[in-house]
Amino acid sequence: MASRLLVRTASALVMAPVVLGAAWAGGWWFAALLFVIALYASVEWNRMTGSARAAFAIINGISLALACLALQDVGGRLALAFVLAGGLLVAAVALVRRWPVPWPVAGLLYLGTAVVALLWLRQWGGFELVLWLLLVIWASDTGAYLVGSRVGGPKLAPRLSPNKTWSGLVGGCVTAGLLSAVFARLVGGEAAAFGYPFVQFLVGFVLAGLSQVGDIGESTIKRRFNVKDSGTVIPGHGGVLDRIDSLIFTAPIVALAIVLLRESGVLPHG
Repeated sequence: MASRLLVRTASALVMAPVVLGAAWAGGWWFAALLFVIALYASVEWNRMTGSARAAFAIINGISLALACLALQDVGGRLALAFVLAGGLLVAAVALVRRWPVPWPVAGLLYLGTAVVALLWLRQWGGFELVLWLLLVIWASDTGAYLVGSRVGGPKLAPRLSPNKTWSGLVGGCVTAGLLSAVFARLVGGEAAAFGYPFVQFLVGFVLAGLSQVGDIGESTIKRRFNVKDSGTVIPGHGGVLDRIDSLIFTAPIVALAIVLLRESGVLPHG
């Protein structure tokens, strides 16, 4: 376990500065990074689900690029429209060629929505909000891995993800909740919109639980297609999709929650 943890840590130390640097720069830098990550992850998704086709890769690339461009100048609604249009085009091509339809469409919609959500969060809440989200997800993954591997105990979902335990889930949620409360207290910004450390702890705690749902969801798909990892590009982590599964599941939820809270008047229209 120690050697695997060392490899995972080394990989994270290489990737984290790139992601954080792009998120801090914002704008086209962040959009370009998300585009590359999402496009590569979509290739992994299609390969993993037996839907690897050059036509799908081209449509995905165009759709994601247009979504990123639209969000820079227009807004989230048009960006989501480009993602949806890409999904419809993938479905049309698949039907004409008699290829599998649901999985390539689901992959583009899943990843495209996450890209739009992350870009919108960066625009609305600034770097602090994106940093908070990233740190909460990373804290959840790290806490779950460390506590679960040391404490062990009953399995969380033995048929879907045999390595996950209830102790790991609790450890990840508590770690993420504590980090959320401390971050909001020290850094502030839109990540501290509610103002109360205990509320911030609960937000981080719940978000960590949702991130585990995203992780288990990808594990379920991999088990269905008898795949261990989505890829091998990241030492100690597997593929790109393996590393971002929690983030792409939670980012749209956070964005939607903020939109609803803005419309209800709880949060300002930043």
